[in-house]
Amino acid sequence: MAATNIFSSLLIFLVFISYLSHLAFASKHKRSPTAADDAGWSPAGATWYGSPDGAGSDASLCMQLTSSRKIDEITACPSLFATYYKVRVCNALCWAGGACGYGNAVEEPPFSSLIAAGGPSLFSSGKGCGACYQVKCSENENTACSGQPVTVVITDECPGGPCLDESAHLDLSGTAFGAMALPGQAGALQNVGRMQIQYRRVACGYPGTNLTFKVDLGSNAYYFAAVIEFEDGDGDLASVDLAQASPSLSGTDQWLPMQQSWGADWKLNAGSPLQAPFSIRLTSLSSGKTVVAKDLREVLAAEITT
Repeated sequence: MAATNIFSSLLIFLVFISYLSHLAFASKHKRSPTAADDAGWSPAGATWYGSPDGAGSDASLCMQLTSSRKIDEITACPSLFATYYKVRVCNALCWAGGACGYGNAVEEPPFSSLIAAGGPSLFSSGKGCGACYQVKCSENENTACSGQPVTVVITDECPGGPCLDESAHLDLSGTAFGAMALPGQAGALQNVGRMQIQYRRVACGYPGTNLTFKVDLGSNAYYFAAVIEFEDGDGDLASVDLAQASPSLSGTDQWLPMQQSWGADWKLNAGSPLQAPFSIRLTSLSSGKTVVAKDLREVLAAEITT
C-alpha cells in the first residue's frame, strides 16, 4: 500500500499518546518542611496579562481580541506578540495557550491557569517550556501580598517591554498573579500591575497525569511532530530523539534526533516512510537525565502504513 497520512483522523480531532507518569525526570518524595524551604530565592520582576482570572493567552481571550481588532494587527504569528494595555494580542488559531504550544491545556488541570510567560532568560528560546517555579511577593512590597509561594509553569514567552528590563522577569497569568495575594485581595494586587517578587526553580509534579505527546495535525508518513507535555521533575527539554523500533537503552545508532520546531513542539522530517512502533527519548535541559517512552504503538501502528 502506498504511504498514507499517519494521522488522517487528526483532521477531525487531536490524537494524544500518553505514557505512564512514573517515567519522570525526578522521583516524587513527600517530606516535612525544613529550613531549606526558605533557600534559593532570587529577585525578579513580575507583571500579568490576560483576564484577571484567566490563563494569560487563553483561547477565549484570543477569540475576543481577534473579533475586535483589525486582522493585520494580529497576524504577526509566529513572530510574536504586541502588547496593548497589559493584554497580549495573539492569533487564536496559533497562539492560544502561549508560545510553548500547550493550547487550551493551560486552562485545565494540572496547569489550572497557574502559568507564566518567561522573559528571555527563563523562556530560553523555548527550551524553558515546562519548567516550574515558585513565586511569592512580600507585604513589604505590597500589603495585599500573602508571602506564600505559588507554583507556576512556563508556557509562554514575554519577548519585550518590561521583560527585557530585568535579568529575570515573569509575566504571570491573572490567576497566578492574584494567587500571590491574601484572601480577597487578588484584585488589589493585580491593580499594582508590575512589582518585584521572589522566585526559585522547583521540581514539577503532576500526580495522576501522564506524560503526553500531542501530535501535530501536519504529521504524515514522512514527518512526525508533537508537543510534549507534563514532564515530572525538571520539566524542560534539551533534546528529543525518536527510534522506529524497540531500542536498547545503550544503543545510539537507531535514535533519530528530532529538531525543536518552536516552544515545546519537536519534529522529525525523516525523508522516508516511518515505521511504527515508535520509542521517544527525552533528555532534560536542567540535569541531563533521560527517560524513554518505549513502543508507542496503539495509535501509530494503526495509522502508519506503507
